[in-house]
Amino acid sequence: MLRRSPLKDWRGRISQPKYGVKTEKDVYVQARDGTRLVVNIHRPDAPGKFAALLALSPYGKELLLPPQTLGRSALWDGNIEAGDSPYIVSRGYAHVIGDLRGTGDSEGECVGLHPKSEGENGYDLVE
Repeated sequence: MLRRSPLKDWRGRISQPKYGVKTEKDVYVQARDGTRLVVNIHRPDAPGKFAALLALSPYGKELLLPPQTLGRSALWDGNIEAGDSPYIVSRGYAHVIGDLRGTGDSEGECVGLHPKSEGENGYDLVE
């Protein structure tokens, strides 16, 4: 007897899209030292509170790749670094994508790979 793979129809078993997407671009958020960091906020177009996913990247909050077909691409099935905002938001999450300090539209100086300020800036953005 052949058994059907339990993962074959996994997309039908996860949350389905039910919200439209509302986007605010270039929102400035002040870090603890006064430096302004810039984020795009994608959220469900509905009243209420939603859990948020935060993504920070040195590659720019506007640099997105089109979604790739799962299993047919080495690039995953989302966008570079942040993930696929329309997919995430339509399922009831806010998606905040920011430029790291000194990159993209954020103020300040980028001082290398994973400085202490990067963690602090992530904390400040959440708060």
